[in-house]
Amino acid sequence: MTEGNCLCGSVTWELTGEPYAAYNCHCVMCQKIHGTPFGTYYFVRPDQFRWTSDTDSIIHYRSSHSVTRSSCDVCGSVVPHQRDRARRSEPDRHGRRSTCRGASSSA
Repeated sequence: MTEGNCLCGSVTWELTGEPYAAYNCHCVMCQKIHGTPFGTYYFVRPDQFRWTSDTDSIIHYRSSHSVTRSSCDVCGSVVPHQRDRARRSEPDRHGRRSTCRGASSSA
């Protein structure tokens, strides 16, 4: 079992199995939200994920037509979110995407 939490500990969760996939997204939005050249996402089945705290401090932000981001309202940490089933953006002339291709945890 793997446990996770935001920086302040208001939001906690656990995974009971191994992720079935991992993905690094290099879109501009993932770069901004993570403050890094890419965001790393793990995919898990819904039955392998469980919140171990209440979720009252989780806020959601629709960053594009294809992704809703989730974070802790207290400390601002990125927390797991469910994948949106929407269109994906097309890369620009440099091969970068302005919005995420839809990568996120299934939790």
